[in-house]
Amino acid sequence: MKKAFKYCIFLSLVIVTVFLSFNGGYVTGPPFIQNESIFSSGGPDSFGYTWRDTILTAGTLGFKDTTWGTGTWTRVNGLGDDNLVGPFAMGWSFRYYYYNVNQFWIGSNGWLTFRNPGASQLASPFPNIPATTPPNDLVVPYAADLNFTGTNNPGRVYYYTNNTDTSIISFYSVPFWQQAAPTFNGANTFQVIFTSADSSITFKYKDTSGTLATPDLVTGIENLTGLIGLQVSRNAYATENKEVKFKYPPVVTYQVRDVTVKSVDNPNNGGIIKLVGDTIAVNAVIENVGNVNVSSFSAAMTIRTVTNTLVRSDTVSVPALNAGANSPISFNNTFIPTTPGFYFIRVRTLLVGDQVTLNDSTQIELNVLPRTGVMELAYENGLANGTGISWSGGSGSVGTYFIPPIYPVRIDTVKFYMTNVAAGYTAKILDDDGANGTPGTQLFSQVMPPATVNTFAKVPVTGVNITSGGFYVIWQMGGESVQLATNITAPISRRSIEGFGNDYAPFRRADTDDPLIRATVFSSVIGIQQVSSEVPVRFSLEQNYPNPFNPATNIKFSIPKQELVKLVVYDILGKEVATLVNENMSPGIYKVDFPARTGGNGSAYASGIYFYRIESASFTDVKKMILIK
Repeated sequence: MKKAFKYCIFLSLVIVTVFLSFNGGYVTGPPFIQNESIFSSGGPDSFGYTWRDTILTAGTLGFKDTTWGTGTWTRVNGLGDDNLVGPFAMGWSFRYYYYNVNQFWIGSNGWLTFRNPGASQLASPFPNIPATTPPNDLVVPYAADLNFTGTNNPGRVYYYTNNTDTSIISFYSVPFWQQAAPTFNGANTFQVIFTSADSSITFKYKDTSGTLATPDLVTGIENLTGLIGLQVSRNAYATENKEVKFKYPPVVTYQVRDVTVKSVDNPNNGGIIKLVGDTIAVNAVIENVGNVNVSSFSAAMTIRTVTNTLVRSDTVSVPALNAGANSPISFNNTFIPTTPGFYFIRVRTLLVGDQVTLNDSTQIELNVLPRTGVMELAYENGLANGTGISWSGGSGSVGTYFIPPIYPVRIDTVKFYMTNVAAGYTAKILDDDGANGTPGTQLFSQVMPPATVNTFAKVPVTGVNITSGGFYVIWQMGGESVQLATNITAPISRRSIEGFGNDYAPFRRADTDDPLIRATVFSSVIGIQQVSSEVPVRFSLEQNYPNPFNPATNIKFSIPKQELVKLVVYDILGKEVATLVNENMSPGIYKVDFPARTGGNGSAYASGIYFYRIESASFTDVKKMILIK
């Protein structure tokens, strides 16, 4: 009897072992043989990840609610329609592919990324997985057109970490977007679980309901290059009580030698605006994104015009980098532009034997403006050659982020180029004082009627001054039948955003399109140049040159000692029209530009006689000048 009992135990162990061997080592919560059915499986990808999904009976899914665990659950705020928030700290290092991650961003459309997505996001139409188009480094439990906005929307997200070995991101009752009121339908509850013990990733789908106008959905994972990954499903609604588990390879044989240009000038690789005569130093961050340590190598920098004329180049050495490490670098050969226009700044790694050449270079846009008091900030050449922007529902928005090349500036005009104007729009200016430089305080808002098609519509702005940082110019639709133009001519700025209500995210086509949005700003100090450091013997104010003038003239003055100096322009009626200088100045000889175009709406000054007056504590003088057209 004892022998028979031992034989039964032995046979049971054999059966379990055979089951596990055919099951790829996947074990679900008890009971793991009864109450479940293997639905499908896939992989491995080239790294070795595999996946398997299981349909469980109610009560055996093991969904981790916000009462589970000894760690901390935190409510995620700021999710809307087609946006993302983050980063959030995991509190520990999770092994993902051949590198470690410890923070994540959450997309409102049911996706996560471990790397700063910069000017990119996942929105419909969703790409297949993997895809080299950004964002990359993805975990996608349920990419769909989900929506957190609208009155009484039940959608919410929580994340959990015990700061040791487990992190969970849970989406609760998140509906799909729909055009008709109340702009959402259904409710979807699902989560992602990251586990340190086996470096596994598990998707759990608890409740799913609702429909999309077009079933555009995708699930899967991909690495930081977008070259490796697994797609679990495409255009299929999630099944309730389903679990999908991604298994890390038991033995990693995949080796990759790969360095990348992580950023140039700024973390988002966004376009920059400078002035003629500025000294432009190119800085970058180089990262070893492979799993092989590399010795020192070189990186090269080039600056070219839009006609591909090389105007500056340099090569520097990058120190040895361990896998996962990065290093800032600075190029020594600075660029002082003498000609306004658009330029490409490109940084490229020169690692011998780099196995992933796709990410070896990064290019950003440089727009050089004339050094005048009036500046038109723009990232495009004015051609409406893109597909344009017009959101379903007629209330979405798009915007552009501008960082002025000098401070302070006064915003005089914002401009929008529309190709369909059956409805009006709202022009807004938002400060960048939101979290991590995102849109924050509203500085200006004006509802506008339908504009003239196929030209820039000008919106006068008053009372907005920028003394530091940048600002967002927002175009918000006033109905279905209005469309903003886009430009697809390189270089592209990656400075555009999209929004719904008060929620904003990178524009989904920020890598390929620039919205035709501009801002005209004025700086009273932009034209001040010290032409000599020689200390004059007395104060003086010279006659402007040329005179008469159009479109601009120069005014030269001398300061023999440090004083507060004010130089103001008046029209023939004595009304102040411009303050050219108002600051403490050191001894020297200076000149300042006075342009024929400025003012509260960016329009041209009228022809006629003007006076300019210099004033300090010990000197005053007035002279006359003539503006002609």
